[in-house]
Amino acid sequence: MFCPKCQNELNDDMNFCPHCGYQVKRCPYCHQLIKEGDLYCSACGRSLQTTPHDQMGGYYQPLFYDETPVQDEEKTDFKKVPVKQKVNKVVVLVSVIVLVILTVLSYEYLEHGPTLTQQSPQISLPQEDMTIAGQTVESSLIGNINQNGQAYFDGKDLYLCDSNGYLVRMNQNLDQQETILAKSCQYITIHNDKIYYTDENNYFCEMSKDGQNQKTLISKDIYYPCIDNDKLYYQLDEDDESLYVYDFQSQKQTKLNNRHSYCINIVDDMIYYSSTDGIYRIHKDGKNDEKIISGKSGNVIYSQGKLYYLSTEGLCALDIKSEKVTVVEENAAIFLNMNDQYLFYQSMDGSVVRYDLSSQEEKTIYNGLVENCYIAGDKLIIKTSSSLYQQESYSVVMDFDGLQQRRLFFNGQGEYI
Repeated sequence: MFCPKCQNELNDDMNFCPHCGYQVKRCPYCHQLIKEGDLYCSACGRSLQTTPHDQMGGYYQPLFYDETPVQDEEKTDFKKVPVKQKVNKVVVLVSVIVLVILTVLSYEYLEHGPTLTQQSPQISLPQEDMTIAGQTVESSLIGNINQNGQAYFDGKDLYLCDSNGYLVRMNQNLDQQETILAKSCQYITIHNDKIYYTDENNYFCEMSKDGQNQKTLISKDIYYPCIDNDKLYYQLDEDDESLYVYDFQSQKQTKLNNRHSYCINIVDDMIYYSSTDGIYRIHKDGKNDEKIISGKSGNVIYSQGKLYYLSTEGLCALDIKSEKVTVVEENAAIFLNMNDQYLFYQSMDGSVVRYDLSSQEEKTIYNGLVENCYIAGDKLIIKTSSSLYQQESYSVVMDFDGLQQRRLFFNGQGEYI
């Protein structure tokens, strides 16, 4: 099948396009590709408006459902054995009398017995304080940008897009929420005390931290913007998704290559990026563009001398110096994000797993419908929704253990869970 957004070929088991990040939606009954807004599946004809799983309730819900029809078991015919039936009238009469006595006693107890005045106590989850601390490392910033970049933590305030895509600023304790940009945006980056973002047209813009002085710098459709010193590296959509650089001082745009470019990583004087047929590296001046890994890859992130990426073999790591490839996890369905200590991926069963880079220990920290996964300081932010076909989404902020969690933008509230 092919991605509806970028038209690149996708594997049948992919849930996100590894080239543009588009979320693939499937019929919950036959798992065929469906489009946003479809009311019925074009493959099996079943209604997509409601599913049995929408009635499950509860906070945690599985991401994938096993709809495989149960095969009929082999039937065994049994011969009917004649049985002599004889009604014991005495037993029946005694049973009726006992039933009448129990009914009368029950009525008397309910009418004249003790009144149940005490209600069962309501179970409420603790309203624990949550504070985001620390700095967001470079690998996490790249991972955020690879997933539309709708979250950014500058060490003091969290900038996060709500369910409408509006940019909201809140303090480290996740309160004092203030909408500073009341329009859809993504690719949030703060550089030199200015907020850079792309608007609803994917034009590259800037504004002050209070949301004032908004202006457009590049009136073209761009993706994967990555700021390095006084330059911006990005993919220009209208030019076959080629790699470009923009100089903030001269306001000049320069083309660097002639191929599809995704997941841009700036490492010293080199740019690492993925394309439709592998992973490439190129000098910042556009020279010596070369392929270093063949095959399709998704969500390429550089960290501590290695490139981490998702391939058909699983979640892999390429050591840049030795050029050796190691398969970190074969069971990874989606490579979500990482920092210098942990990898976060979604397994084949739909759960979010934390992988420790040092000890290689794994821990399942979340089960639910995951759209995007950002890292802000020492917290993980998962954008999710409460059911497969519910349009309204919300964010779950949690620590890296998944033990402390808080929902944001759920029915317009920032309630704890």
